[in-house]
Amino acid sequence: MEDAIAFFTKRVASGALSHAYLAWGHGDPASREAVLLAVARIFESEPFSDCLVIRPREGAIGIEDAREAAHFLALKPLRSSRRIVIVSDTNAITPKAQNALLKILEEPPPLGLLLFSVSDPRILLPALRSRLQAVFIPGVSRAVAPEDEALARSWVTGSASARKDIMKKFIEAEDQPAFDRFGAAVMAYLALDPVRNIRALRELSHRLASMAERPLNRRLQWDAISSYL
Repeated sequence: MEDAIAFFTKRVASGALSHAYLAWGHGDPASREAVLLAVARIFESEPFSDCLVIRPREGAIGIEDAREAAHFLALKPLRSSRRIVIVSDTNAITPKAQNALLKILEEPPPLGLLLFSVSDPRILLPALRSRLQAVFIPGVSRAVAPEDEALARSWVTGSASARKDIMKKFIEAEDQPAFDRFGAAVMAYLALDPVRNIRALRELSHRLASMAERPLNRRLQWDAISSYL
């Protein structure tokens, strides 16, 4: 999380801040929102007057929320040099709301900053996603047991056959808690170098979320993740 905050701090200091970012990662949504709130604090101390946080209402972020964001960004800052909108937990955003926010990004307000939070970038429409600069947020790291860390390192750095052997042992053992710990350990290991492992992290984040939501062939899912290393 500290690395992500440092990323934004450097961009602000150098005058290289873009008008829209996508904070993504498989971790707790609260961790991603905490980073984006820290970005807002670079410009303004709390309580905020120039930062609007949009969260799901009744399980969704809809067109009215997008219109509220557009109106807020169109106004001049009161205390800050930027008007900031944080769209938190974008997993719940509707296609209509995405299209409305896309219109904002097609002609972004000169003093506006739009920050999205999402677990998997592929949730967003391609046109909207293409206008956002992605920043990986690993979230709050859970404690990883030494044996899980060692196994994750062996899987990431090992040969294709070694990875298949590790997967075979997990499948045969049918130990779901151990499998879940392994997934968290691999995520933590890859997050040590998010720039180098960005494609693998994106794929792992997507497939871990998919496996948590519905029954899938785990061997095939991990084989697919392996191809991104």
